[in-house]
Amino acid sequence: MRQLNDDTFNILTSFNCQTHESYGAITGQYLVFWDNEYKKYSSYEIFYK
Repeated sequence: MRQLNDDTFNILTSFNCQTHESYGAITGQYLVFWDNEYKKYSSYEIFYK
């Protein structure tokens, strides 16, 4: 996501978890989530301007 000048957000990219049972959190500069179908964690680094 990118924060715009009017304090709204624009989604830059998205991903499909392929399941209805995904749980996650943003921790510092990372999005971490558990995918129950594949039984694994995935993490993505978040970049700020």
